[in-house]
Amino acid sequence: MNKKLYVRDIAIVILLTASINIFFFIWITIDAFNSGNAVSLKTILETMLLTQIALGGILQLFYMIAIPLGFWIVGCLSGKDVKERLFYLGYVGIGIWLLELAYVALKLTSMAQWLFSIVSIFIFIILGGGLSLLTCKTKK
Repeated sequence: MNKKLYVRDIAIVILLTASINIFFFIWITIDAFNSGNAVSLKTILETMLLTQIALGGILQLFYMIAIPLGFWIVGCLSGKDVKERLFYLGYVGIGIWLLELAYVALKLTSMAQWLFSIVSIFIFIILGGGLSLLTCKTKK
């Protein structure tokens, strides 16, 4: 397995997911400046947190689209046959799951939540990998 491609593919999935948070950060920052109030990073982050809580269901829907989309792109870029592609997506999923330990270290999630997140990652691998098998050519 090529390590550079492996890191690239993990970054694709993570950046697609992070793009949702980046969008909300930019949106709230622009809104704060347009309101004419004094703006600090602390205020923006607090507003972002409140917005994410208020839009919890919608935000989760965006994540449920972005993560399989990332695995779909990674599956298409790998171009391997069915078995190799699914194994590779599994390795990428494990890499993402291990990186999520940072959330546990930062106390943003519990160890139990992190352990059970492997189930959702597995589902997203199946969805994204299945789409890549349906839409992208495999090498023979």
